[in-house]
Amino acid sequence: MVLKFSTSFSQNDTLILAPVNNLLLNNYNLRKMAADRENNLWFGTDKGIVKFDGNDLTVFETKEGDSNTLSINSLGCIFFDKADNLYTFGVSSYIDFLNTRTGKIARLKIKLR
Repeated sequence: MVLKFSTSFSQNDTLILAPVNNLLLNNYNLRKMAADRENNLWFGTDKGIVKFDGNDLTVFETKEGDSNTLSINSLGCIFFDKADNLYTFGVSSYIDFLNTRTGKIARLKIKLR
C-alpha cells in the first residue's frame, strides 16, 4: 500500500495519511521523501527522483552519457535549499542539483566517496 501525505491547515507539522491508487508509484522503492513549498512530494528511490503532485508522477533518472541527468539512480539523500532547489546524492556519486521550477539537472563537481 502506498500512502499520500498532505499537510493540514490546522498545524504545519500535521500529516494526513490516505491510500493512493497509483500503480506506477508502486514500482519504486521509496527511500527518502521531501516536500516543497507547493506541497509536491519528492522521493529519492532506487530508480531516480520521483515528483508526485497528488495526481501525476514525474521521474528524473540517469541517462547513459548525458551529464544533464542524475549521476546515479539509487539515491541515498535528498534535500531542498531555501529556493526550493533539490540536491541529491547516492553512494560514490556526484551531488546533483535539480531546479524544481525548470526540471533541469546539473551535476556539481563534488564527488562523494
